[in-house]
Amino acid sequence: MVGYSMDLRERVVAAAARFGVSGAWRDWLVERCREKDFTLRGLVAELGERGLKVDCRSVWEFVHAEKLSHKKRR
Repeated sequence: MVGYSMDLRERVVAAAARFGVSGAWRDWLVERCREKDFTLRGLVAELGERGLKVDCRSVWEFVHAEKLSHKKRR
C-alpha cells in the first residue's frame, strides 16, 4: 500500500466534508475513476446502483476537487 502525504489526506477529508461524501464512498469513487474511463452520468448511475443518490454537478465538483481526469470521448 502506498502512503499518502499529509497534505493529500487533509484535502481528501476537506473535500469529503464539503461534498458530503463519506470516506468509504470517496475511496470507492477515487479507485473507480483511476481504474478505467468514466463519464459523469455513468458515475452517477453507478453510485445510484450502490444506493447513493447524487447528481452530475456533485460528482463533477468531487472529480474536479480530487483532480481526477475527466475526458469526453468523441
